[in-house]
Amino acid sequence: MKEVNTAEHQRGSVLVLGIVLAVIANTALAWAVHWLAIPLFLDSLFTFVVVRRLGLVPGVIVAIATNAALAILSLVLFPFVICHLLTVLGAWLVFRRRSSSLSLFLAAGGLSALTNGIFGSLLSYFVFQGVAVLNPIDNLVLGLVFTGQSMLGAVFWGGMVTNFVDKLLTSGAAFFVSQGIKPSFLANAKSS
Repeated sequence: MKEVNTAEHQRGSVLVLGIVLAVIANTALAWAVHWLAIPLFLDSLFTFVVVRRLGLVPGVIVAIATNAALAILSLVLFPFVICHLLTVLGAWLVFRRRSSSLSLFLAAGGLSALTNGIFGSLLSYFVFQGVAVLNPIDNLVLGLVFTGQSMLGAVFWGGMVTNFVDKLLTSGAAFFVSQGIKPSFLANAKSS
């Protein structure tokens, strides 16, 4: 009886620790690129890691908590949590029952870039008139408008290019982070 409780306690501790560390790391990366005015997000690197190593439900928690933290810090508007949740769902669909490889992580990143580029652009354009005035990506959008692009075109192409660069970079880095986590640490932690 004591072993079951110990195993459950260890599993719960690993899940909570993994989720908290991922939220802190995602938030710190997003804050750093915002502070440096780099038109990327970098808010999902550790979300990819959590989805691959801990599963769907912890990934959803990381996505919501990361976006809540970023909204509190005025780095993103909370409705963009839909993009982070699409990242989780896409990564989970790609990672299910497959061995870990760089190409698998890049496929998850590519799918995330596509869904985030489309839905993020639609949200930005129809809810926030194209510019949320919180992110350096808005400067890219305004630059495209200044060169003659329509607002819709600028939001779409700015969002697509930014998301492909961002998600391929973060998913590739997530592969290497994920490989560095000892399997014995996670042996009893996988939840879904």
